[in-house]
Amino acid sequence: MSRFARTLLLALGIAAASASAAQHEFQQGMQAYERGDFVQAQRLFLEAARQGDAHAQEMLGLMYAFGPEIYRGVPRDLFAAAQWLDRAAANGRPGARYLYCAVARKEDLRATIASYCF
Repeated sequence: MSRFARTLLLALGIAAASASAAQHEFQQGMQAYERGDFVQAQRLFLEAARQGDAHAQEMLGLMYAFGPEIYRGVPRDLFAAAQWLDRAAANGRPGARYLYCAVARKEDLRATIASYCF
C-alpha cells in the first residue's frame, strides 16, 4: 500500500472515530434530555456540538434560547443560542436556520444576522 493510501485511510479513520464519538455524546444527551436532566443534556450536547454534530448544535442553541423557563438549570444566553443555531444551520439543520433568525432578530443581533434571514 502506498504512503498516500495509508495516510488517507488513517485520516478517514480519525474522522470516523470523531464522528462516532460526537454521535455517542449526542445520544447520551438525548437520553438525559428525555429524563429531564437538562444540565447533563446541555453538557453532553456541548461536547457533541464542539465535535461538529449539527443536531447537538441545534439542541444546544434551543436550550440556550429558552433557558430556565423550559430547561431548568440551563442559563438563558441568546448570544450563545444564536451562535450555536447559526452553526447548526450552516451544517444543514433547516429548523436551526429559522430559530437562528428569530433569536437574532428578537435580540437585535444585527452584527450576527446571516444573509439567509432576509
